[in-house]
Amino acid sequence: MLRRILAMLAFSGALAGFAVSLVLPRRYVGHGLVPAGSKVAVDIAADRTLAPESLARVIAESPYYRRNLDYMPMGELIEEMRANAVIRSSSPQTCTVEFTDDDRYNALDTTRSLLDEVRKNLDTPAAAGEVQVRTTGPTAALCSFEGFLGGLAVGLCVWFARGRRT
Repeated sequence: MLRRILAMLAFSGALAGFAVSLVLPRRYVGHGLVPAGSKVAVDIAADRTLAPESLARVIAESPYYRRNLDYMPMGELIEEMRANAVIRSSSPQTCTVEFTDDDRYNALDTTRSLLDEVRKNLDTPAAAGEVQVRTTGPTAALCSFEGFLGGLAVGLCVWFARGRRT
């Protein structure tokens, strides 16, 4: 009987963890590469790209951010974009551009726009590779496993508490 209770609690914990994973928000990270000369050149290009004028141009070209201009001032959108963008030298010959957003397609499009801006600032003719998007955050498998362990822990507590009473 106690083994059944333990199994039921573990299984229900796994189901609860899976259900929670479906509700958790996903974040998407667009990732692209640009050939670069030196770290100093990448730092200068990053400063120019993340300048308010460049970001305002990217915002004006983006359909996603253009819709947001109806209820958010340009300054707030620029700060939001700057907070979600990362431009860094990943190797002596490569610059990495990343942009994180809740919307997969906005992450992809904004990363492409930022890559174009970095490419202009570096005077580089072409990007090294295609822009890719990856998902961040807890997966369904991880949440299910954590729920299973939680249900198992509750079941073991019930089992040990019941065993002490007898």
